[in-house]
Amino acid sequence: MLRRALLLLLALAGGAASGPAAIDPGALRASIHVLTSPALEGRATGTAGGERAARFVAEEFRAAGLKPLGTA
Repeated sequence: MLRRALLLLLALAGGAASGPAAIDPGALRASIHVLTSPALEGRATGTAGGERAARFVAEEFRAAGLKPLGTA
C-alpha cells in the first residue's frame, strides 16, 4: 500500500495532472520524508500514524485536483 502511495506521489510531484512534466525531486523528497517520519509510528492500519499518513496522502491528492471515485 505504501509503495502504491509513493508511486502516486511521484507522479503528482511531476505535475501528472496537468500533463507530462519533469519530476520535482524536492517535492518527492519532502513527501517521502513525511511518510517515513517516526511521527507516523510505522503507518500500520488502524493506528494514529496510519491515519495521519492517510490524511497526508488524501490532502496531496486533493491539492493535485484528484477527487474520490463517485463524487462530482
